[in-house]
Amino acid sequence: MAAIVALGVLTAPLLSATLLEPTRIAAAYPSIPMPDFHRLNIWQFTTERIAERPLLGWGMDSARIIPGGNETVRLILPSADGARDSEMARMPLHPHNVSLQWWLELGLPGALLGAGLLVAVILACTALPAGAPVAVAAAGAATLVLMVSYGAWQSWWLGTLWLLAAAFAALPPSRRRAGTSGTLA
Repeated sequence: MAAIVALGVLTAPLLSATLLEPTRIAAAYPSIPMPDFHRLNIWQFTTERIAERPLLGWGMDSARIIPGGNETVRLILPSADGARDSEMARMPLHPHNVSLQWWLELGLPGALLGAGLLVAVILACTALPAGAPVAVAAAGAATLVLMVSYGAWQSWWLGTLWLLAAAFAALPPSRRRAGTSGTLA
């Protein structure tokens, strides 16, 4: 899981520009909801801005002021029952993907640090004496949400993650019976 997450963070701009390219997804899934199609367009716009400054990024918390982000675009989504369209901002506040936000704002060093952080959290969860499966599942669920939803620096979300980490850190150590291998007491 840690390796997949790290690979996902480090290849996020490439994935957004190829496999998750909006017209490609719309052609394959014509019934995709408009908000999801908008999200793919945000990611495509973010990837274009990442390509302009891939090494050092645009600066921390700069997503809301990225050039062109406030522009409104008309998205036309072809569908089986006729085209649907909507006008939306190219970047409403942040990319809604922590990997792309790290790349956009912090460049390659930020993406490497972010990937390292997620890997460290996942590996730390596997080392918990009690509750490791639940902790790894919680880390996986939180990572999934980070990849499709909130901004990287939203304090309430970061606070939630810290509370979750504190709850798992407070778990008591597991007890093992003497003379048994791996059997919980």
